[in-house]
Amino acid sequence: MARRKARELRARYRATARSSVSASARRLASAVEKASTEKKRVALKRRGKTVAAVVPAEDLTALERLDDLADAEAYRIALAEWERDGKRTVPLESLLEKLGLRP
Repeated sequence: MARRKARELRARYRATARSSVSASARRLASAVEKASTEKKRVALKRRGKTVAAVVPAEDLTALERLDDLADAEAYRIALAEWERDGKRTVPLESLLEKLGLRP
């Protein structure tokens, strides 16, 4: 049983794509260069699936701004709902119970 598991693990690791740290660093440096100078977005993939991205700083700033705007809009909606409902509050204990988070 243990030998079979060991063979399976070795086979899985042999199937893993390998590259040197210096080659990976060069590819990352190239992605950063494209993002910073060419203003291109670069997707980083693992096993064919995008897992991260290198983006121009301007894109990150815009994304953070959009996130802030979405948070502000959610706050305005929640505030309007709270005011519409007569500014009622709910005790934490009853909320936790309602959500099934208390035994």
